[in-house]
Amino acid sequence: MWVQCMYDHQLTTSLLSIAEDILGLQCLAQVMLGVFTICDCMLLVTLTDWYPTYCFFLVMFTELSIYFIVGNFVELKIDEMYNKVISMPWYKLPVKEQKEFCFLMARQQRPMMLTAYGFHPMNFEAYMSVLKGLYQFFVMLTQYVG
Repeated sequence: MWVQCMYDHQLTTSLLSIAEDILGLQCLAQVMLGVFTICDCMLLVTLTDWYPTYCFFLVMFTELSIYFIVGNFVELKIDEMYNKVISMPWYKLPVKEQKEFCFLMARQQRPMMLTAYGFHPMNFEAYMSVLKGLYQFFVMLTQYVG
């Protein structure tokens, strides 16, 4: 029974890691393409008076913001869960549940969070650095055009 439990735990952990990698790759692609599209929209805004560009710029900016907001929300919930887990009186549990609690603590060493394929977590810090880069690009663009 113990061997089956270990096998199930390893299988679940590997499936969670694969899901995390796939979601991280998707987030990386969405963020990179979103930043590229916003830069393209900034270029069109400064060079033309084509008004649909403003709407598309707003949509892409909103999409990029949503990714970072969801990432920050996930990070806050993981921190909250971690605080609840470590404050739990595990020593009062039955022996079987203490073993399960050890598995939970082992999984908490590498928490599942929304990242851009492991390069950077999707939180407000990363969002501010992306916005800073976009602002610098826009200032450079307006100085070059103007």
